[in-house]
Amino acid sequence: MLSEIADNKTNDPDDRVRVLTLPARYPQGAEKVLVKACTDREIPMGKLPSDVGCLVMNVTSVAFLANYMKTGMPLVTKRVTIDGSAIQNPQNVIVPIGTKIADVVAFTGGYKTEPKKMLMGGPMMGLALASDQLPILKQNNGILAFDEKEAHLFEPTACIRCGRCVSGCPMNLLPTLLEQYSNAKNVEQLTEFDVMDCMECGTCVFNCPAGRPLVQAIRLGKIMVKAGGAK
Repeated sequence: MLSEIADNKTNDPDDRVRVLTLPARYPQGAEKVLVKACTDREIPMGKLPSDVGCLVMNVTSVAFLANYMKTGMPLVTKRVTIDGSAIQNPQNVIVPIGTKIADVVAFTGGYKTEPKKMLMGGPMMGLALASDQLPILKQNNGILAFDEKEAHLFEPTACIRCGRCVSGCPMNLLPTLLEQYSNAKNVEQLTEFDVMDCMECGTCVFNCPAGRPLVQAIRLGKIMVKAGGAK
């Protein structure tokens, strides 16, 4: 355990290692949120953790580097979670990079029912897949396959100005305004309200009782801002 290193005078003679216990609150693991929670430093828009004197590395990367230093073996496998209501036997598997998703699912026992929606990534930030014939990539941590019931999307209704998207945003943005400006293709207002600061965590959509496609609109808004800045 990390605490054994942090509390051991032999392993940490200068007492520089700290183990911080943080609340289990999504998206606590996001880079900017983690830096703020651990150091109370805020990363400005368009900047990196190094700009505020921080370096963020996840456990998987650290473990890989340790193994690489010992063996010289490059990254050739990924630990991937295969889950969802359409999966016969959900489980974690170690997969060679480049393996077809369909083959990985078959290894776990196949589909329990015909998947109506597949995601590469987690349930909040995962990207929809057009086919299970795509390969596992080095950045993949999970593949989710949902049956028809769980894949069903409700039609969005009008915004009721409840403010849940605002109160839940870890970056203190105004998702409902960003959606409006994105739909209006108003690059100036998107820039003014810091659309590029959005980490697309999906908290606003999860909290929205009207089912507004906020993240999708914000993603389009970010594309418009980037395109405008490239001119």
